[in-house]
Amino acid sequence: ALVEESAAAAAALEEQASRLTEAVAVFRIQQQQQQQRETSAVVKNVTPATPRKMAVADSGENWETF
Repeated sequence: ALVEESAAAAAALEEQASRLTEAVAVFRIQQQQQQQRETSAVVKNVTPATPRKMAVADSGENWETF
C-alpha cells in the first residue's frame, strides 16, 4: 500500500512540475535583454551609518538571588 501511495504521489508531483514549468515559461526573457539590464544597473554609493554610543549597563543592584 505504501509503495502504491508513493508511486501515485510521485506521478502527481511530476504532473505538477510539468504545469509549473509551463507557467514559468511565460516569464522568460531573451538573454540579450537580461544582459542589458545587468549592465545598465546603477551603482549607488552608500555611506556607512555613524556608530552610536551604547547604553551603559545597569549596576545590577535590582537583582535578587533565588
